[in-house]
Amino acid sequence: MSILKERFKSFPIKLQRSKTRGRFAIAEKNLEPGDIVLEEVPTAFVVLKSFAQQYCQVCLSHSKNDQSKQIFGVGNSSTDLITCMDCRKQCYWCSSECKEKDYIHTFGCRYIAELPGIAGAASVDYNLLRLLLYIIVHRHYEQATAFKYQQTEYEILNSLVSHHKSFDSKFKDAVHIACQDLQDSFYKNDFTTINVEDMVKLACRINSNSHAIQDPEGITNSEIGVGMFPLVAMLNHSCAPNAVFVSSHGGKMVVRVVKPVLAGDEICVSYVDLFAPKWERQGKLLTSKFFWCECSRCNYVGGSVDPDLFIDSLLCEQCRNTLNDGYCQSCCKGYGSDYAQGVIAKIGVEDAMDLFKAGMFDSAVIALLQCLATAERLLHPDHYLILTICINLESLYSRLHQFTKSILYSKRAIDVMARIAQNSGLGENLPELSNLYEKYSQLLEICAEGAKEGLIVGEYSATKFKEMANHARTSCYNIRKVCFGKESIITQAVSE
Repeated sequence: MSILKERFKSFPIKLQRSKTRGRFAIAEKNLEPGDIVLEEVPTAFVVLKSFAQQYCQVCLSHSKNDQSKQIFGVGNSSTDLITCMDCRKQCYWCSSECKEKDYIHTFGCRYIAELPGIAGAASVDYNLLRLLLYIIVHRHYEQATAFKYQQTEYEILNSLVSHHKSFDSKFKDAVHIACQDLQDSFYKNDFTTINVEDMVKLACRINSNSHAIQDPEGITNSEIGVGMFPLVAMLNHSCAPNAVFVSSHGGKMVVRVVKPVLAGDEICVSYVDLFAPKWERQGKLLTSKFFWCECSRCNYVGGSVDPDLFIDSLLCEQCRNTLNDGYCQSCCKGYGSDYAQGVIAKIGVEDAMDLFKAGMFDSAVIALLQCLATAERLLHPDHYLILTICINLESLYSRLHQFTKSILYSKRAIDVMARIAQNSGLGENLPELSNLYEKYSQLLEICAEGAKEGLIVGEYSATKFKEMANHARTSCYNIRKVCFGKESIITQAVSE
């Protein structure tokens, strides 16, 4: 039995090949939402530099010190994690046990110390170079020992398409310089079986096949790491997927189906923002994964309702009906080919977000409210920009402690996202939607306390706020038990 078949044999899916579709995975039996179809410990993963002081680089446990939330290398940050001084404070662990388990650091510490200088001199992404080094170290251990690791073998990783020829020559030249410097730093007998050209191809393979790692405890919704999951990478993409991949402790990736699946159906996941318009999704996939998406959602043909009909639709300024290719079928008014671009510029979301990023929250609220007023006049109610505006207004009002206003935009964001999901065939089991429900429930709990203390008057009663919070939490739980599993910390956090 091949290594690849050995890895897949305990899961209810199997790989197949065809000349037109290449390699893909199908279900071997009928599956229900929440069923696990794949679990994988990555060949290697790294915690992103900006989160290095906050997470153990072995088990991904979060630092208990709130001050560690500062950006890596900026300001007087501190952490309660164990720190390695030999590699210049680049490696952190939650315990001595995790440090002892970290065989990659044991062998690679001396080279990790050189990474910031090498990456900076060659203008290559530090996280990419570090992951590349970790994979090289793991490969060396595989070859030097007979021990069978939980991590997916390098041989399987190396079978993934690198798209080496598709990458920009400037990128490959910069990576070549960095890899040459990295190889020059290797001790004489270390890593002698990999040359610089192979390292460059490995970097390309990382950039086109790696997966982001989320916080398994749900403390932040941001991506905290990146890893190589060769088995997960063999699942094809769809903009209307029937499965999701989520992060677990130790960097493990778990894939669960989120819709009923019949035996023989292909298992697909998504690599892009499902709430972005088709042109943005396809552009992102083309530039990062080097393929043109032809999934059922993108490859819409006439005779049925376009799944992306409203996500970037404009309204006729004259009669407010939805435009179809720049033409209003109701009042017969036509618009130029550059009209849509002009509308987006007129709304001005980017300028408002610049104020948000600069910490000018009051000004950002005013600007986003103006954006929303213009958007409501020119865009379909389910337009992706309206979703974006509502999510950011909720965040701004929360920062300003104006919670009764925050819950209005939190609820509106949920409603818009749910309608987009329904129209696009995404279903209801979406991690993104669960995050909105969780935030909404938290805001309602705050308002319940405010109403109880007499700080919020004229809205709902404390009992009503509490009832709404419980309903939102239940909605969040029902989604998360499918996407993350009932035993997940993230799911348990909303089950109380």
